[in-house]
Amino acid sequence: MPGRDLVPSQESSSLSILLLDPRRHRSHRYLQSIGETPGIALIGSARDLTEAYNLTEHEHPDLVLIAEEVTRLGNFPMYAAML
Repeated sequence: MPGRDLVPSQESSSLSILLLDPRRHRSHRYLQSIGETPGIALIGSARDLTEAYNLTEHEHPDLVLIAEEVTRLGNFPMYAAML
């Protein structure tokens, strides 16, 4: 997110992350790794752009991790601007 620090603030104990990955098996591995990392809070996982948008509106993550193939979708630029 432009203009936002990617380091947890002193008021917050962790960096909040949303994962956007349409592939269930791969995202499961990432979720496990992220969940075991101190200082990082996984606040959600989305399978598509609409779900990611809705989660970011509700949860306000510090960082959204996006699978590469999602960035090649035709409607990605519009959603990326809103995330």
